[in-house]
Amino acid sequence: MDGGADLPPFTNRRVCVKQLYRERENNGDIARVDGRYELSAFVTECNCIQWASILLDLTYQFIAHEVDRRGHPRLPIPKLRYTRVMVAIVEGVKEKAYLIDEWIETDEGERQFQKYINNRFPTPCVSSSASEKAHIITNVLVFTQHVQ
Repeated sequence: MDGGADLPPFTNRRVCVKQLYRERENNGDIARVDGRYELSAFVTECNCIQWASILLDLTYQFIAHEVDRRGHPRLPIPKLRYTRVMVAIVEGVKEKAYLIDEWIETDEGERQFQKYINNRFPTPCVSSSASEKAHIITNVLVFTQHVQ
C-alpha cells in the first residue's frame, strides 16, 4: 500500500490485506463472509497474536534468566517475533472487515518464506535438507512451546 499515509505499527509501509471467505453450499464457489462475522474472527486472531507475543516475550525472559544461571548455549538463540496485525473496518452499505498483516519480506535466496512449526502441535515442518539456520529456528520454536 502506498499513498503517503503512515501505517503504524507497520514500518515499511507494505502490508498484506486478508479477507475471510467461505465455501457456498450449493455449488462450491466462494463468497465473502458477512462483515460482523469477519470482524469477530479478525479481532479474535489479533487477540491471539497479542497473547502469543506476550508468551514469546516471557519465553525470552526465561531464556535470559537461564543464560545468566548457566551461561550461553553452544548454538545461537535467534530473536523472533510475531508479525504486527490490526483490523480495518470499512463502513458503508455493507460493513466489511479486513485483517491487515505486516508484509514479510522474502527473496529467492536465503530469506524465502519458511513454515517452521505445525500450527496445532509443536512438531517441526522443515525438511531435513533445510538450512542449519532453519533448523535452529525450528528448535527454538519447539522449545518455546515447551516453556509456555
